[in-house]
Amino acid sequence: MSGVTDLEITKESAVTAVEQGASLTYTVIVSNIGAEDVTGVTVTDDYSDFMAGVSWTALVSGGAVEVTAGSGILNEVIDLPAGSSVEYTISGISEASCAH
Repeated sequence: MSGVTDLEITKESAVTAVEQGASLTYTVIVSNIGAEDVTGVTVTDDYSDFMAGVSWTALVSGGAVEVTAGSGILNEVIDLPAGSSVEYTISGISEASCAH
């Protein structure tokens, strides 16, 4: 079946609550679980309401094409060959007490 895109996005954190001023780290994983290559995928995560001093790194696998580090709001355009993924690790300081 040609032209079918099957992307999966997972967001994970080891903590369930964080106090204001505490460090916070979580991951966002974008995977192409389909049989077709996908180009020009926009990945955005806006955490400006609850985090400051944010930096991120990206671990690419399976031939995915991505910048491997940055700071500020995650807003990247990536290419994901079939079976590839990008795992973002996002770290910053909590600006407000929050729980999920």
